[in-house]
Amino acid sequence: MSYGYPLAKNFRAALKVYGESLTPKPNCERLRRCITNTVSLMEEHQAPTVDRLVLQIEEELDGRKRPLAMWDAAKHSQLEKSANDQILDAKTVTVALFLDLEINARATRLHGIEIS
Repeated sequence: MSYGYPLAKNFRAALKVYGESLTPKPNCERLRRCITNTVSLMEEHQAPTVDRLVLQIEEELDGRKRPLAMWDAAKHSQLEKSANDQILDAKTVTVALFLDLEINARATRLHGIEIS
């Protein structure tokens, strides 16, 4: 936290702020869309963190697949692709946010962290 990284309880808010900071930047449409989708899912599922969101996406996938017939492979595939896309978006925005914050963390020269 001392280096600008959000605490878990503030992660969703940090993602929103990060998404807003991308508005004036060119070539960030896909990342902004990923952030919007992820934040929206986090709010829908009341997930404070991406790892909790991923668990809920996987649980929801299992629940949606359970009543389907085993031979309905196309529907299974479609549900899995949707869940995988949501998870990939969540991972992408997490990495992008942390890489962006890394610039400021490095500027502090990471005082307090022993680097050998």
